[in-house]
Amino acid sequence: MNNVIKFTMAAGVLALMGCTDNNVSGAAIEGNAVAQNSSSSDVANNSSSSSAENAKVDINFLTNSTSSVVLNRISISVYGEEDGTSASCSVGEKSYTAKMKVSDGIVEQLMELKNFGSACDSVLNAFVSSCPVKASVYNETNYKKSCDEKGSVIALCHDARAVPLTVCTNTVPGSCTTIPADSTVDFNEILNDFVTSSDNMCNALHEEGGDDVVADSISFTLDEYTAQFTDNPEELSFDSHVLAYNAPIPFDAIFVTDGNVAMMTIPSSQSTIMEVQASEIPRFFPKMSSVAKDKLQKVGCKTYVVTDIDASQPMGHVVTSVAEGTIEITSVLQGASAAVGGVIVQTNAYFPIAFLVQDCDGLIDENTTVTSKVYTSNTWNFHDGTYVDAYGEWHRADLVK
Repeated sequence: MNNVIKFTMAAGVLALMGCTDNNVSGAAIEGNAVAQNSSSSDVANNSSSSSAENAKVDINFLTNSTSSVVLNRISISVYGEEDGTSASCSVGEKSYTAKMKVSDGIVEQLMELKNFGSACDSVLNAFVSSCPVKASVYNETNYKKSCDEKGSVIALCHDARAVPLTVCTNTVPGSCTTIPADSTVDFNEILNDFVTSSDNMCNALHEEGGDDVVADSISFTLDEYTAQFTDNPEELSFDSHVLAYNAPIPFDAIFVTDGNVAMMTIPSSQSTIMEVQASEIPRFFPKMSSVAKDKLQKVGCKTYVVTDIDASQPMGHVVTSVAEGTIEITSVLQGASAAVGGVIVQTNAYFPIAFLVQDCDGLIDENTTVTSKVYTSNTWNFHDGTYVDAYGEWHRADLVK
């Protein structure tokens, strides 16, 4: 199975939105909204009548996205001017869309499923359960607050816990009381949860088409990865010391949270080499770890996570050599050039990638030099529309046999 977006959802959204303390993209959260104000963001919804309750509901962004990335059929957009983000993916007729927007301390999250079949009910229940207040559920076919017969539904979570709530009586003379804002609301945690749930859903949708599969049917090998870029393995192949590759890497491997501040644990501008124990490997390679298990470490060997940065997409990455005192990482570029009408760099997100390297020969340590080179593919050509899976989680074939 291919773990397609593990770092882009997390690092990309958090880094591009610049979420720190109680700020979202630099806009301070002000606790001055009251119960009568539903939100200053545009949620297309009407009230009261049954037909209006089931009308098309959405979170609308009024500005263009400030950053967008499309990786392996998954689209991620950040709306920095509106403190919002969206993620969407589809396989065949099934599609998943998630949106989140913060305005004056009010957090709105929307999920839309289309043609999910029987899986719709469990996904909807998980969304409703995760909403700290009552979630609203809509569908456009049978007007019930549940998935329709095709497994399509829209759900909205409107979370105003972080703003004061003013409650007034209907008596004459009336009286009003104010319920203070919940100071424990953590906007970073809300964003992290959005990232994680969207990440998991898109991975499941792409890998299994939304259905359960046997875990050991994982089939994305390192040899299959490099075969996308060349028909000559002697030109480009992973060194035999490499056990796995993952790009982008999972959120938990990149960030730790100190109070309300999400901090990167991996330098954002250089390669790193970290010796890891078996218990730490799943943070970086969750899919492969679940099936390889005891094959990841050997007596007398050391295991390292080697990280690097992907700063333009699409681009391939291969550890082509592990030798005494050096590790060589090769960046793979498309073969077309601007001279023949190709456009090499399509997006410029910025996120870490990782390789799992096993050293039984005493060749490397955490101070080993990491060198780089570039390989231009003759088979991956932008000009003729060749498509490859440049990202995701890939493993050495013998680990899952």
